[in-house]
Order: sequence, then C-alpha cells, then structure tokens
Amino acid sequence: MTDLTRRRLTFWLTLLIGVPLLVGAAGAGFLHALDWVTRCFHDHPWLLFSLPFLGLLMVWIYANPAQSASGGVKALIAQIRTPSKPLPGSMAPAIVGTTLLSHLGGASVGREGTALQMGGALADQFSRWLTLDEDEHRTLLLCGVSAGFAAVFGTPIAAAVFALEFVRLRTWQILPCLCSAFLADLVGRKLFHATHADYRLPVPAELSFSGLGSALALGLACGLIARLYLFLHRRNSAQLHAGIPCRTCARHRVPADSASVMVYAAAK
Repeated sequence: MTDLTRRRLTFWLTLLIGVPLLVGAAGAGFLHALDWVTRCFHDHPWLLFSLPFLGLLMVWIYANPAQSASGGVKALIAQIRTPSKPLPGSMAPAIVGTTLLSHLGGASVGREGTALQMGGALADQFSRWLTLDEDEHRTLLLCGVSAGFAAVFGTPIAAAVFALEFVRLRTWQILPCLCSAFLADLVGRKLFHATHADYRLPVPAELSFSGLGSALALGLACGLIARLYLFLHRRNSAQLHAGIPCRTCARHRVPADSASVMVYAAAK
C-alpha cells in the first residue's frame, strides 16, 4: 500500500467512522444533559433568579479559559471557507457548557449554534493528526457540522444540505456529509439512546396552487428579511464589538438580566 493510498484510506475512515462516533456520542450526551437541566429548571423555577450570575459566569468563561473559542460560529465559517490551523479544542465544551447553563437559568436560547460549533470543532481536532490538503480539510469540517446538526436534531438530510450552504452547495461533498450525518444520528439514537422531537405533520400535507403560492411568498419574505438582518448585522457589529469591551458587557448584563427577572416575577 502506497503512502498516498494509506493517507486517503485514513481520511475516509475518519469521515465515516471517527467523526460520526465522536460527534454522535457528544450530541447524545448534550441532549441528555439538556433534558436534565430543562427538567431541573421546571422543577425549581427560582433558578430564573440565578440567570444574571450565570450570565456573568458565561462572560468569564469566554474571557478566560475559553477565550480562544470566543469567535463562535463566525470563526467556524471562516475556517470552513479558508481552512488553516485547527479550531481550538475548547470550542466544543465551551459552547455546550454555556448552552446548558443558559437553559438551567431559563434563558431562551437555541441549539443550532451549539450543534454547529460542537460538530465542527470536534471533527477539526482530527486534522491535528491527519495530513490534509485544503479541500480535504474543508470536507472534514463540513462532515463535522453535518454530524453535529444531525446528532442534535435527528435530521440528517437537512443537516448535510445546511452544512453545504457554507460553500455554495459543492455537489460531490454532499455524499460524505450525508454519510456522516446519517451515521452520527444512528450512533446517537441507537448507541446512546438520544431522542428527538417528532417533526412529522399530524395530517398529510395537501398540495394546491394556492398553497404553493403562499409557500413561495413566505419563502421570499423570509429571504428578504434575512438579507436585511445580515446587512444590519454586518454594518453594526464591528462598531459594537470595538466600542463595548467584555467587562462593560458584564457590568450591564447584571442589571439587564435582573430587570428581566423582575418583570417576569411581576407578571407571575
């Protein structure tokens, strides 16, 4: 076996075995922990009053031990488009930990960013031991993102398509992304007993011209709103981050979260 053949075999084994096993297990662990902290909050509503302090703890985490991972999804996207040195190993545990802390305090946060960062960062750690060219490195990251999304949401096809949107749907990469996504979902559900929401419609969808027209109009409206959001975000985020240091954010987080808690308490 030549060195080139051995390198390619190792690369594909990593995509089809290493990434799904690692990311699928991590996704299942995250879901089990998320279920526990959610039940804990529902059983102990007073945890809402801990939200300001949990917010300070999360600021401290990203300002100190996980400072190298503070780039978040933006750093992940940059790495996918121009692969360089591996993403920090602290990115996955930092985003998983802060997401769990947020849910423990009753914060309304999603899991999408967690799934992407967890999957991409864990998969990228394999690049420390593999010899990869830029295209192979990018494929490894995309498979990690697909596996992470599939492991957390149980939607492998959507996960693969979503991951490829970062690189404008390069057709051949859909195959390893699909394989990683399906295998990670399988690992999470069968080996680690992860459960997902039932996304099926309660009644069969009826196809009609009026319904199709409404769906097209809704899709167009959502796309335009997304474009507007991206325009405003790109125009304003640089000034906000440059003008508001982390400690200032922390000082204002306490009264802001405290006010939210008091409003909630008054409403109850």
